[in-house]
Amino acid sequence: MCIVFWSDTPIYSLVVASNRDEFLARPTTDAAWHSWDPRALADEPDERRRTLAGLDLNAGGTWFGISLAPEDGPGTGHGRRMHFATLTNFTEEIPPGTRPSRGQLTRDFLDRISSSSASESTLEDYLAIVEKQKQDYAGFNLVVGEISRPPPADSASRETQVHLAYISNRENPRKRARVLPPLPHAGAGVVAGSDGSKRVRAVSNATLEVEDGEEEWPKVKGGAAALEQVLQDVERDGLSKEEQEKELVEGMYRVLSTAHPSPILHRTHLRHTVLVRPLALDPSAPLPAIPPPFPSTSPSPSPLSPDSTKREGEDGVHWYATRVQTLLLVERETGRVVVREREAYVLDEEGRPKWSGKERAFEFVL
Repeated sequence: MCIVFWSDTPIYSLVVASNRDEFLARPTTDAAWHSWDPRALADEPDERRRTLAGLDLNAGGTWFGISLAPEDGPGTGHGRRMHFATLTNFTEEIPPGTRPSRGQLTRDFLDRISSSSASESTLEDYLAIVEKQKQDYAGFNLVVGEISRPPPADSASRETQVHLAYISNRENPRKRARVLPPLPHAGAGVVAGSDGSKRVRAVSNATLEVEDGEEEWPKVKGGAAALEQVLQDVERDGLSKEEQEKELVEGMYRVLSTAHPSPILHRTHLRHTVLVRPLALDPSAPLPAIPPPFPSTSPSPSPLSPDSTKREGEDGVHWYATRVQTLLLVERETGRVVVREREAYVLDEEGRPKWSGKERAFEFVL
């Protein structure tokens, strides 16, 4: 039940906040620069390591990452460029070995710009390719983007440009992979939402746009509203640029750490909580056919209720929770890029879940 929020501000061309919810025992790496080899991770990019992401060691892909284009030579007409990609899945039964990993979609997109042979590839090219093959995969939402700065000689303003696109194979069949309209931001001469657009957009494990007969998930609606309030508060407080970034980062983490106060008793309850606290999940146990209401008091044990005394694997229990929180900030005028990754819940030495809070930060300029 992952979730991704994105928007922009007068200072930032793009701000992204994301939670990855997953089984805590699934093997992954921390975010690092790499070329998809978990044996060669680095804190800084180089000619070979152009992708910044965590690695899913089961399937080899990633859930959230960026990649840098190789440096263009003089006279090419290109500025600095990078790609961004993030993925959320749909909860479905998937027969083993029958479909390619959805994490390969993010990897393929990030690889398109980190390879010199793909320097002329466009966002529309990628959308056309994935549109033809998207039904080969289990259900997914994929948000991808091209982020660039024009060469100094080409423009008096080197404002960072962001183009985002969305792809899903669980939308109405009439809908196709598409480039998303730009988001309005305060200071751009547009009142956010005045034309029906949303200042903050978000996608979880349902489609980006609500389909007929569906309702927007509470975690998506409430989380987007909370992040919009954070953006408004930061912008109107008269803070310096450095203070704004500090307040923005704290506010984004606060939104990502908002949990429903009641225990989770059914998978559908996850639609109500941005942060997923540890659930002792027995994947083989059947769920109630009708989701129970949220309890007002502590419930009796159920397949999806927490049980902090159990270790991973004990009595068929596997711990599931928000594993990692990721932020991406891209400055308009400078091209400065900040990626922050914070560990959420992890397994301790005895296989029980605990909150980590360990953070890693990466920074560079396009």
